[in-house]
Amino acid sequence: MAERKLKEILDGIEYLGEHPRSGQFEPYLDHLGQDHRRWVVGHYKLVYLIEGSTLHITDTFDSRQDPEQMHG
Repeated sequence: MAERKLKEILDGIEYLGEHPRSGQFEPYLDHLGQDHRRWVVGHYKLVYLIEGSTLHITDTFDSRQDPEQMHG
């Protein structure tokens, strides 16, 4: 089961590599002013930034948790 979840997350990262602007802006991190985006894979939220042609995954967050814990 863990291997399947990891594969789903890695597939999500690969998709974002090809379509980085697909994710929605992450409102819980607006206060940082860095235009963080999110991509949801199952119960996991991948939080990322786009800098030029580079995509930085800054956090993975279990979306079953309280989103107020994501302060940045």
